[in-house]
Amino acid sequence: MNILLMVHHFPPKYFGGSEQYTYRLASTLLQNGHHVEVAAIESITEGDLVPREQVDVLDGITVHRLFTDFSKAPDALRWSFRNLGLGEWVAGYLKEHRPDVVHFNSGYLLSGSVFEAAFAAGIPTVLTLHDFWFVCPRITLIRTDGEICDHPVPTTRCVWCNLSDRRRFYLMDQVMGGRLGDVFEKVGALPVFNSIPAIGERIDAFEERRTYLAGILEQVDVALSPSHFLMEKIGEYGPLPRKMV
Repeated sequence: MNILLMVHHFPPKYFGGSEQYTYRLASTLLQNGHHVEVAAIESITEGDLVPREQVDVLDGITVHRLFTDFSKAPDALRWSFRNLGLGEWVAGYLKEHRPDVVHFNSGYLLSGSVFEAAFAAGIPTVLTLHDFWFVCPRITLIRTDGEICDHPVPTTRCVWCNLSDRRRFYLMDQVMGGRLGDVFEKVGALPVFNSIPAIGERIDAFEERRTYLAGILEQVDVALSPSHFLMEKIGEYGPLPRKMV
């Protein structure tokens, strides 16, 4: 088979859990006679929105290292989950190489656009869920006050977490044990709250993120989950892929 593996980063510069998983998977597939290539983001501070690529070979694995600059995005919040530049690069790659399957590892940094490119090309898709990125913009389901989001929350809570990544909000949230975030979450349901540009725009973006990524997940052919817990938490927010393993 001709297989494309996609992951946010790849060795040797990056060697976290997802990167190691993808590296070992690629190596094993090669040993079993498959043709395997990897596409990964090498930098988010160099290049243009449609990434430039650098191709090299690591231990027999052809790696397409992508250089892009997220700071150039016209809407940074929306491009974090729907990066049209990356989608355009993947669409071009798929048209040229026509892999039999695309195996995505999480969606972090990649965004839903790379999935859309594979769907549009009619190429079967596999997704390994390494984290909670599809339902949590912070990836971990852990709030800035250190508590876990143990049940589906309104997107106003996501907005608060987003604001709390700034030091002045983060410190207040820590001192008050998350109670300030609880108030923000409830007040955010009031229509007048949406009229505040900095707040209303974020609420709209996070609502769009949740709906859009739920639609992406639903179209994936096969998803692999390392635990029942991760699968169940993601399922609480919406439909799961067609087949879960």
